[in-house]
Parts: sequence; structure tokens; C-alpha cells
Amino acid sequence: MQAQDRSAFFLAFASLCTAFSRNVDEALVEVYWRALSDLPVDAVRAAMDEAIMTQDFMPPPAKLRRFAGQNSNETCAEPSDEAFALVARAVREVGSYRAVDFDDPCIHATIRALGGWSNFCRAPAHEFNTWTRKRFVAIYRELSAEPQEQHHHRPLLAAYDNSEPVRFVRRSHETYAPLSYALMEVA
Repeated sequence: MQAQDRSAFFLAFASLCTAFSRNVDEALVEVYWRALSDLPVDAVRAAMDEAIMTQDFMPPPAKLRRFAGQNSNETCAEPSDEAFALVARAVREVGSYRAVDFDDPCIHATIRALGGWSNFCRAPAHEFNTWTRKRFVAIYRELSAEPQEQHHHRPLLAAYDNSEPVRFVRRSHETYAPLSYALMEVA
């Protein structure tokens, strides 16, 4: 996040505090700002929204980093973590009723290995950022070691959708670009 993102961060953080009946004070804002400031503001807001929808208690910054697709011990995520963050965003924005098409064929192969798009989207919310994530990351790492030609790049189909798939594209394979900054287009 940049200095100009502070007001957007504060609004999202105030919503998080309100949802968990916590008072917002300067020290608390500063602790969360410092812990999350290396992440894109949209990823932080999405993580806070995820926490509001899935958590019973206000999460510490490390958990918000995990929701944002970052390991709390790293400032730069691995490609598997970046891929999961993009897929998690697609699950939230599109769900199982629309077909999706990612720019990374390894994401397609990983989701197919996990039972397909509709099945992946039906993972229980309380397991999504733990067990589903672990399975996704492990399979993605294994498949990414294989030559790319082995992965079929066909859109991931939804159960009852005949429309064109929604395309999710990272601007760079080296860094994760949140969807609001990434290209999101109907293929």
C-alpha cells in the first residue's frame, strides 16, 4: 500500500473493527497498517471482507495476510500462493455458476485435479483458507514442475452455465496483481 491508500485502508479497517465490536484507536490502526503495508490495498480490503464473512473473532494481521494470499513470514509470495489468491478471488467474485478462464494453465490443471471448478467452489468456508489452500498449493507446486505443454488450457466450466467464461489474468507472473488492477474480461 502507498501513503495515498491510507484512507481506503482506514475505511476497510473501521468496517472490520465494527463487525467485531472493537473500538478503533490510533495504536491499533498503526499496528495493522505496518503489518499489512507491503500488500496491495485491494488485497487487504478483500482479506478484511473475507474475515468479516468467515471469522468469529477479529483476526490478527498474520491471518489477514493469509487471507490476502501472503505468508506472514514472507514479503513476496510464491507462485503457488499467488495462484491461490487469484483463484480465491475468482471464487468470491464469480462462484461456481460461471465458467472461468485463468491465464495460467497450471491453475486449470490444479483445479481439475481437485475435482473441477464447481467442486472446488463448494469447499466448506471454514476449510477454504486452510485445507483447500494446502491441497491447492501442494498440487500446484507439483504440476508447475512439469512442462507447461502437459497442461490443457481449457476454461473451467461451471455446472449450469453456457455463457462465455470470465477471464482472470495476472499482469505479471512474478507479482500478484489484485483483480481490480488485473485485467478481468469476458473471453
